[in-house]
Amino acid sequence: MFDAASGALLTDLAPLPGDKQLYANEIAELAAYHPDGMRIALGMRDGRVEIRRLTDHSLLRVLPPLSGVQPGLAAPVVGLLFTTDGTRLYVAASEPSTSDVHGSLRLFDLESGALIAELVSNARMGPIALAPDARFATGGLTSDLKIYERETGKPVVVCEPRREWTVASLTFSADGRYLFAGRQSGVVMTWDARTGAFVREQSLHDDWVEALAADPATSLILSGSKDGTLKIQSAAPDGTLTPRVTIVSVGPEDYVAITADGYYRTSAGGARGVGYRVNDAVFPFEQFDLRYNRPDRVLAALASADSSLVEALASAYRRRLRRLGLDEPAIHALETATGAPALENLPMLTIDGGPLPPVTADRSVALQISAKAPPGSTLSRIRLFVDDVPAAVSLDGAAAQTAEAPDGLAIQGTTFSGRVRVPLTTRYGGRNQITVSAIDAIGRESPIARIEITCTAEPERPPATYVVALGVSQYRDRRFDLQYADADAASIAKLFASAPARPSGSPSVQTLVLKNADVTRDALERVRGFLSRAGIDDTVVLFAAGHGLLDADGEYWFATYDTDFAAPAAKGIAYEDFESVLSSVRAREKLLLLDTCHAGESDRPEELGAVAPAPPQPGVTARSVQIAPQAAPGAGNATAVVEELFTNLSRGSGAQVIAAAAGAEFAFERSGHGVFTASVIEALQERKAAAEARDAITVSALLDYVIRRVREATGGRQTPTARRASSDFDFPIY
Repeated sequence: MFDAASGALLTDLAPLPGDKQLYANEIAELAAYHPDGMRIALGMRDGRVEIRRLTDHSLLRVLPPLSGVQPGLAAPVVGLLFTTDGTRLYVAASEPSTSDVHGSLRLFDLESGALIAELVSNARMGPIALAPDARFATGGLTSDLKIYERETGKPVVVCEPRREWTVASLTFSADGRYLFAGRQSGVVMTWDARTGAFVREQSLHDDWVEALAADPATSLILSGSKDGTLKIQSAAPDGTLTPRVTIVSVGPEDYVAITADGYYRTSAGGARGVGYRVNDAVFPFEQFDLRYNRPDRVLAALASADSSLVEALASAYRRRLRRLGLDEPAIHALETATGAPALENLPMLTIDGGPLPPVTADRSVALQISAKAPPGSTLSRIRLFVDDVPAAVSLDGAAAQTAEAPDGLAIQGTTFSGRVRVPLTTRYGGRNQITVSAIDAIGRESPIARIEITCTAEPERPPATYVVALGVSQYRDRRFDLQYADADAASIAKLFASAPARPSGSPSVQTLVLKNADVTRDALERVRGFLSRAGIDDTVVLFAAGHGLLDADGEYWFATYDTDFAAPAAKGIAYEDFESVLSSVRAREKLLLLDTCHAGESDRPEELGAVAPAPPQPGVTARSVQIAPQAAPGAGNATAVVEELFTNLSRGSGAQVIAAAAGAEFAFERSGHGVFTASVIEALQERKAAAEARDAITVSALLDYVIRRVREATGGRQTPTARRASSDFDFPIY
């Protein structure tokens, strides 16, 4: 059971010692909470209902299964509903796929466990939906749907028969006017809940609609299907459902959320599920990412969206454009002028000189590039990445008005022609995946050229690891002091300095540790100079521990020693500053670890000392965070803003990012470390993230362990965010 507001794990209904009855047939089909919030009813696959106490999971009562079913079969529980006073429980059970129909709707007394009444007998039963006026509906087939009084169980509305289809899901609209039923083939059927008259059917999915739910605060209806999609729809006054946002699952953990007009927000690994079809051509998500990757517009499509959070996400998008030197009004004009992407409106780029050899013994490759802007526009840059990491390219033969940029070349004019040299790595069998594209002045990107080259050159030297660790526990403003952030930084540096030898040779580890008063914005130049020594085959780790702040514009800042907590932009380090440092590093392997908690999240300026919450687990204490006197847009859900900053899919520095960015007012500590840092140490030093003791630990293995361990250690109150810059480039980190 989870807290709906925070996502914190409240209790786990695991079997008690010696208790073999908790999960009969190993499956609990569904659950219902008692009105007192202290008990839960579990409907079991064998038809029994168990009443459990939530505090200790003790079994209070067992209600018997439906009798009279065929030998060897059971009638699983398909619906549960408590009466308002909590003294009785409705149980719907139905025997599946039998020639003789066996099913019923029964009413039990909870005190005695006695069967009070069997309201429906020998009929196919289905889910139970509760109306806001204390009525409920149930029925296994669309021809059996009825609406009942909740307290008496008396049928008051018989829904007009409409085909003999199985009901997979049920819900009432928020105002109780309509009853929606989901069935196979993706259809949702609608009845007038006052008269029972059939209204309409709509095809919303491609497979069974297995879940329906209404938001009581809005007109939104959620439908979930076996086809792997969730749809959030608005219900019109006439009962018509209009999709606003479609959420598509991409594998077991990732997703893409798409609005009706094509804007999307995707989880860190969900990009592989996004593509664009233009005429008969299919393009990857990067092609139109600048235009359609709009989390603010996805959120705004929901009627219940927090307007301040929408504005905070929109502000983050505008900052993204500014970092790329793009103009939002110009992009808006483009959106107005062109309703859909068109190939003739895109820049064009070609790699001249014929096909490149798939294998080379050279440490670099020369690409002869030509680019042309679309009519009425000019070029702004050539972008070059290798394994999704910006390539430190050079230009053979100076071209007019060109200069190096972190992700390629900054250019001007309507055309470009030049010979660009791209350095290659010998790591991982010498595999290099190169992507090249041209960007015009309003952010349109050419079709991306993709080249794969294997470099067989001998390594110049064994790869080295460069570690920068920043930790601030003591601030100039002592009200904001922490306990262990400086120790976290020292421990991380020591951890990597003592890393075991890699298969490629004994590691050379260089460390730079800056703590407390040494951590200032000016210190970034020292960090940049230290990391400039890293070569293309080396590994770079940048770690920072301390306070994470959101300013009045919703921008994230790492609090330096001399930060003004009321105005962090004055002396703090922006997330983009970390990205800028890492973008300038030649190394392909880059990892950014951020163990920060958030301030800047109160709308009450007088809150300058928050009370620590109860420890979620033994041995874990709260890291108290002082609240900055300025509120940021979306401050009620600042974690969502920071998560968006850390998981933005725009190709940036190419660094893999793992950030302890959850917890609005508190991050947690244990054993002399932040929980996040402690989990990193467990994963690496104690080899707990390794599949086998001698296996190298990859970034993805570290990420998966840290997310799981931090959630466990804090009872779900702290959840790290992460970005895999490239799912294909998962390098060993320890």
